Amino acid sequence: MLSNDIDALRTLVARSSRRLNRLRCPLLRLPPEIVRLIIDLVVDWVVREHGRTKMWMALGHVCHDLRLNLLSMPVLWGSQAFAWDVIANERFLERAHGTPIKIFLSYYSRESLWELAARHVHQAQAIEATGRASIGTIIHELHRNLPLIESMHLMTSFDGSSVILLPQTFSAPNLRHLRLSDISMDFRVLRFTNLTTLGLHISYRHSTPPSTTHFFDFLRSCVNLRVLALRGCIPSWAEGDEEEQLNPISLPWLSALGLAQDRTSIIRFWRMINIPPSTSITISFDDARMELDANSFMTQVEDTRVFLNHVLAVDNRALPPVSALKITAGEDEDEDAFWFRFRLYRAECGIGAACSLDKSPSKWSCVSSFEMTLDEWTGRELANAVACFASIFKLSQISLLSLDGDDINGYLQVHGLDPLYVPFRAVQTLHLGHCRDPEAFMLLGGFPHAANPSPPPCPALQNLYLSSDHDFLVDVDGPDYFPPMCRPLGEMLKKRDACGHRVTNLDLDFGEISTSEYFYLLRFVDGLCTH
Repeated sequence: MLSNDIDALRTLVARSSRRLNRLRCPLLRLPPEIVRLIIDLVVDWVVREHGRTKMWMALGHVCHDLRLNLLSMPVLWGSQAFAWDVIANERFLERAHGTPIKIFLSYYSRESLWELAARHVHQAQAIEATGRASIGTIIHELHRNLPLIESMHLMTSFDGSSVILLPQTFSAPNLRHLRLSDISMDFRVLRFTNLTTLGLHISYRHSTPPSTTHFFDFLRSCVNLRVLALRGCIPSWAEGDEEEQLNPISLPWLSALGLAQDRTSIIRFWRMINIPPSTSITISFDDARMELDANSFMTQVEDTRVFLNHVLAVDNRALPPVSALKITAGEDEDEDAFWFRFRLYRAECGIGAACSLDKSPSKWSCVSSFEMTLDEWTGRELANAVACFASIFKLSQISLLSLDGDDINGYLQVHGLDPLYVPFRAVQTLHLGHCRDPEAFMLLGGFPHAANPSPPPCPALQNLYLSSDHDFLVDVDGPDYFPPMCRPLGEMLKKRDACGHRVTNLDLDFGEISTSEYFYLLRFVDGLCTH
């Protein structure tokens, strides 16, 4: 009798707990299919924002209704079974109940996890692995037909001793996304005709470039590609290969193209392909990184003329004109080379991926990105190269200009040259990054010692955004860095206001500034934002 009463009491407590949970948590009052959809969205958001899942808890600590929903989501368990912070991998696989899974392996994954992944390759919908050891384990299981695989990303580095090869018997009829880094494949045998994303990266130290004919035939079979990224794998032309150029590679659905290699190979390949005018292109002339004799800055800029018609899209009136330019620069210490990147943007028009650009409230589409590598350069070479690039792509009327290179202004000052923004008279929004010295912006107040009154540089300027690199701010103790910049900045803004070219909005990314500095600068602009 007492046992029955205890059982009845437990039932009442469980019911009361579930009712209380529903009262305290509106989520549990939703239909189960909606709850499961919300869980999926939250997990996707966490992984996208943080790069991994986090804060795992035992299911015994989760309320009854939520636990039932979780246990009825086998795809969720399968997608997280190889997350790097999961210990109960086999338990997750059990809860997946044979549904397609996602395999993630890295340099730091346990060896037992490699073996577990190898046993479940046949069940994989997506495979992502880094490191020669983990990839070697996976490669041995790719010698068959794997119809479930839709995405595969294998990334390692060439160590000069051996080359990892995809098995010739590997077949994946539903493969949509393939990215290989220092993994070779037999382009003569393998075909993945349903690919929409293809990324092939071969280290410049790699000694076995693919065959010209077989490589291009492989690309011709990938007619559904949306994204193509090739680095170091465009084959060298040999005698007798000229006929390949007469047989174009047509990629009618391509939305993004990335090419990184020496100038000669890129330009030859560019002349072989047919792509839509709306395709966003990223070009990197890597002669210096390849330890080739890098041509001069001006020569590399002149070579961008090959891409002129595509960038300006003269045969597609639906595309808006290029209206923004971003120049970034830096030093690649590993490769002992300097690099400069020119990015061209147009207002977002529903074609291509939309992106943000500095502090602009508008959405943009990246039309093209050109990167040049150099062994050395001077400020005068930079000024001439930028002027040439602006002339080639007709950039005199752009509305947004971003200059974000380490001490670009310093190199120009050495030669007594004007800042790079001076020729761009139509600019309405200007970003000056790595801004460490007032000389970077003082000329915006007007040309000194001008014989006749004249408008200041960038007379249409409305929005000015100044920032410095975070590491430099930390080195100089953040808030103590800005005061020497404040008074010259105010003087420049005052001069523009006095001559009728007032800056409307000022955006400062220098850490905290004092209240007195804030209100001092606010006298000369309509709006001031600090970070």
